[in-house]
Amino acid sequence: MTLKTLNFTAKEVLPSLLNKSKVQTIRPAWKTEMVPDEKSDGTLMEEERIVNKPPKFKVGEEVELVWNKGSKYDIFCELCGNGMKEKEFTGGLNYPFCKKCDHFSDSVCFNKILGKAKITKVFKIEIFKPERSTTYYRVIGEDKLFDIIFNDIAKKDGFKSREEMFNYLDKKYGLDKPKEFWVYRYKWLK
Repeated sequence: MTLKTLNFTAKEVLPSLLNKSKVQTIRPAWKTEMVPDEKSDGTLMEEERIVNKPPKFKVGEEVELVWNKGSKYDIFCELCGNGMKEKEFTGGLNYPFCKKCDHFSDSVCFNKILGKAKITKVFKIEIFKPERSTTYYRVIGEDKLFDIIFNDIAKKDGFKSREEMFNYLDKKYGLDKPKEFWVYRYKWLK
């Protein structure tokens, strides 16, 4: 049986993936689809619409944690997260070489497959960046303890602070309008 994968590429959380302190991930609870739309003159055009996306994972499900699944590389640099090539070094020995960091090493690299985990909790949050407020978020179905909840969410997701998490999500998804996200908590198995 092939396991579903959780793919990671955010370099901000790489250290927490490597030391296995990252125990959750936040993923969009929406997707955009091109939907046929008949205009009043009878012409058919496609319109982009945002639709809700059900959770990809269920509590109890085992998943494989992967770094940069789409990359052609199998090993990556711990310092920058970029793929590393095997390159010949003195004496005919092959060592991984990171082009970005410009170093040879077999001690600062990691494999694409990070390990396996079991999903322990799934819930939905809403995050946004209003013009005149410092409140960026709410947990769907809850109306209390926002600061405590989001400090905990940011820490479990491997960010140094909730501000770093919000800035990352805002840059990636644009939080000018409220957006819902699935939060998947997991326990490392290997």
